[in-house]
Parts: sequence; C-alpha cells; structure tokens
Amino acid sequence: MTQSPPNPRIAMTLPPLPNDPIVPAPQNSYPVGAVVNGFQWDGTAWRPFAPPPPKRSNSALWITLGVVGAVMLICFAGFVAIALSSDTPAPSAGSTQKGTVPLAGKTDAGAPSAEAAPPGGPATVKAGTQVPITTSLDKNLKVTVRGMKTGVRSSNQFDDDTGERGYITVDIEIVFVDGADTYLAEPSDFKLIAADGTVYESETFIAGISGNLDTVTLNPGQKTSGKIVFDAPKAAAKGAKVQYVDFGKAAAFWQYA
Repeated sequence: MTQSPPNPRIAMTLPPLPNDPIVPAPQNSYPVGAVVNGFQWDGTAWRPFAPPPPKRSNSALWITLGVVGAVMLICFAGFVAIALSSDTPAPSAGSTQKGTVPLAGKTDAGAPSAEAAPPGGPATVKAGTQVPITTSLDKNLKVTVRGMKTGVRSSNQFDDDTGERGYITVDIEIVFVDGADTYLAEPSDFKLIAADGTVYESETFIAGISGNLDTVTLNPGQKTSGKIVFDAPKAAAKGAKVQYVDFGKAAAFWQYA
C-alpha cells in the first residue's frame, strides 16, 4: 500500500529543525518575526535566527571621563597655586636705588585711601622731579608732579561751593614709556597728603577749572598732562606731599616746601 505524502499545509506550518532545509510556510501561519527552534519567520520562509549582540556598557567610558576630569582639575589647581605664589614681594628697606622708586600698583575703584608709605617704602623726591615707575602690570612710566596752586576757584556755579578758600590744583605729567598693551592714566591715581597726615582724594568731576587731567588711554610712547584738583584748605598745601598709588600701594611721593 502506497503511503500518501503529508499534508503540505501541516508540514509547512512548523519551523524546520536546525539541519532541515529552508522551506516556505503558509502565509499567516506565524507572525513575521516569530522565532521557533532557532529559526525566524520572515513572511516567506524560515531563516536561521541570530539574536542581537548584547548592548555594551558605558561604564568604562564614564570612568575614563571621570579620571581625565580629575587630572585636569588637579592641574588647574596647581597652576593657580603657582601663579599666587609667584607674586612679587614688597621691596625691603635699603633696596631703593638712587634716582629710582620701588615698584607698586594701581588702586582699584572704591579701595581705601592710600596712607603715607611705611619705613622702607617708596622714596620722597622734591616737586618737579621726574620719577621712573614700573607698575605691577610691568608698565614703565615717567611721572612728574610740578607746581601747586591754592585758592583756585571754579567758574561753574555748582562746583564753586568752597567759599574763599577755593581748591588746590597740582600739575601732573605722565609718560607711558613702554609695556604690554596700553596704560590708563587717571586723576584718581594721585592723592594729596597734608603735613598732619590728612589724605585728600582727587576731585574727578569738578568742572569750571581749565586744564584738568582727563582719564585717557595711552599707547607706548604717548604722554598726557593736566591739573589734578583737590578739595582741601590752603593750609593743607604747606609741607604737603602728592602720592602716586597703584593697586592701593604707594609708588612715589613728591614733597612741597
């Protein structure tokens, strides 16, 4: 008796075993993508199925980034420490050379008034002497403080409130010899110190007095000059000093008789 072949619909509804050939299966027997016995139905035939590779962990990447960040932070902290430790110390007593003034810096806006220099500080010269100064930003200047006048009146009625005593004015010249970038010359760099130690700030916004020293940016080789105004009594001029400051430290003194 001859055995009839199996029903092809039944035979092809099951996936082949690993060693069976790839055969078609009836449509809609299995959903596309179904996996059975290591084969996957693609809608037309069973294909050998290989599972996707496992996802790689990013933990190693994050660890590497963390180590690099920590090293960069340590290096930055080291650079900051080196920069802070390399600041130039204040000049010691006896270090002043004849005809020169120890270096100092420019005062910030709102900083306390600079007082007279302590022992061993900048030298005091006679008014009219040109003093070479190197600022803390390595800008080389030549500064001259010349004549002083008392009882100067302002032609502006709103600024002429000092009565008969008027203002004190001092003639200044600043030469920017050389240095990096530019130099900002401004009246607030100068102070008047009376013989009794009283410190007078410069009056930046006084109008009605001709020839005032304006705030100006100088390039190397340029200079500026003008008057600096102090709201001080006439008596403050006798034996007074004019002080140049840089970062709150005295850099030079000019003495008046």
